[in-house]
Amino acid sequence: MSDPNIDKYLKEVEENNDNLEAHYNLGKIYFENQFIDLAMEEFNQVIRIDPDHADSYIYSSQIYYLKGDNHMALEELKEALYLEPENLELYWSYGNIYIEKELAYYALEKLITDLDVTIKGTNIHFIAGQNYYKKGLYSKAIEELIDGFKIESGNFNALILLGTIYILEKNFKEAIIVFEDALMLDQSNINLYIAIGYTFYMVNSYEEAINILNKILKFSEKSDYVHIWIANSYYKMGNYKEALNYYKLSLTSKANKALLLGRKALIHNILNNKKAVKEFLLLANEESSDFLEKSRLKKVL
Repeated sequence: MSDPNIDKYLKEVEENNDNLEAHYNLGKIYFENQFIDLAMEEFNQVIRIDPDHADSYIYSSQIYYLKGDNHMALEELKEALYLEPENLELYWSYGNIYIEKELAYYALEKLITDLDVTIKGTNIHFIAGQNYYKKGLYSKAIEELIDGFKIESGNFNALILLGTIYILEKNFKEAIIVFEDALMLDQSNINLYIAIGYTFYMVNSYEEAINILNKILKFSEKSDYVHIWIANSYYKMGNYKEALNYYKLSLTSKANKALLLGRKALIHNILNNKKAVKEFLLLANEESSDFLEKSRLKKVL
């Protein structure tokens, strides 16, 4: 690294390890020169000195993202969002990491595993299609299922299986058509609404995605994830006011309340107030039952 200021900042932190500006400037220099592990160490020092330093959480999020740790990237962005609640770009980054195209496809894959694809009945084509699906022979499965519909057009589970295969084949437009046919047979299936909404998003049909995802909010507790997809859809459409509203709604879950309580525990840990640390950790765990398992402070208890 050729930056002439490095030695200056290193000397400053050696003389005073609580020099926030020196640690922050070192972190930025390391980050800009792609020494991301060294950068992370410096931004952690800044947060130790000032737990409300939003820029350091933003940099930390970017580092986690570069390292492929999307979960921690999101957690650090949440911290920044609590400090800068009107910063739309932070919300967009949060939503974009959460449902970037590859992660969106992964979310769809996880979702369709919850859909029941067990076909009942004696339709030989449906049975053959199901067997081909289990073997990963998707083209043959599609052929058999389509032949099966010529005999029995209204088999809900066969439609779900066909839509699932189209998703796995990344043929999203066909998946939407099939899932909408299935929805006509069962209008109370939450996962089906989510699958259609997510798939509309994947093909950039944002208005359609918003319309169907908003229906879920009327009768489902799966609102956190849905709010994020709706928010990103509005953002893509340029409706930033609505995007901001839905991003904020996505950050009001019990898990995020737990994160706020966890931050208070972290601050009290820095202040060496162990009693308060335990109090806030236990409150956080009441909001989100797996919080302690994920917390870096669990050893305090």
